[in-house]
Amino acid sequence: MQGQTLDFLHNSTLKKSSGFDTSFFEAIDNVDETSVHHQEGLKEKDRIERLPGQTQVNFSQYGGYVTVDKSAGRALYYYFVEAQHSKDSLPLLLWLNGGPGCSSLAYGAMQELGPFRVHSDGKTLYDNKFSWNNAANVLFLESPAGVGFSYSNTTLDYSMSGDRRTAGDNYVFLLNWLRRFPEYKNRPGCSSLAYGAMQELGPFRVHSDGKTLYDNKFSWNNAANVLFLESPAGSLSLLKV
Repeated sequence: MQGQTLDFLHNSTLKKSSGFDTSFFEAIDNVDETSVHHQEGLKEKDRIERLPGQTQVNFSQYGGYVTVDKSAGRALYYYFVEAQHSKDSLPLLLWLNGGPGCSSLAYGAMQELGPFRVHSDGKTLYDNKFSWNNAANVLFLESPAGVGFSYSNTTLDYSMSGDRRTAGDNYVFLLNWLRRFPEYKNRPGCSSLAYGAMQELGPFRVHSDGKTLYDNKFSWNNAANVLFLESPAGSLSLLKV
């Protein structure tokens, strides 16, 4: 079943009597088959043979758009690098930059954990020997629409964005992306910066007093190992749940 792992993530701890505000998941509850589109042939169309100024590499990379709302013309851009070895057994890791509103391509992929760095000339690349695709297949998502290359043809979308819509769009993105790359369906993992840890998919939420925490019943660590990283040095360092 498409999205079975994601359904488990959503439903594993949901109880009607929990008293938890589930309104943030209305977008996910309303996702139906009309949100999932045919993806045949799109994987190969997204294949990147070589980036400008790129060195020779031994892994495959892809980049392209996944439509998350056809009527609004809203689509999210992704950049995906397969692992440098053992791609068929290593996990899939979804990377979401913090902010909210930071580009996962410009920052996550090209300045933090991607396979390349940009030379000072701004035109050529060099290898990042500490790239996370030494240990995982890494999917960088530009989210929400308006961040990086992600866009909407409906101007109002840019002023109406928020956690609810972002959660729903990211969910629809993953359902469609996993149909485009079905070999990764059963290897979930997630990683994020800053905002993602405390306001989106981490095990805790921050109370309105700004000092105490409460449990997030929908934390992604119900279904995957989740790594949150603060960068650069000087920030809180590392949280793994």
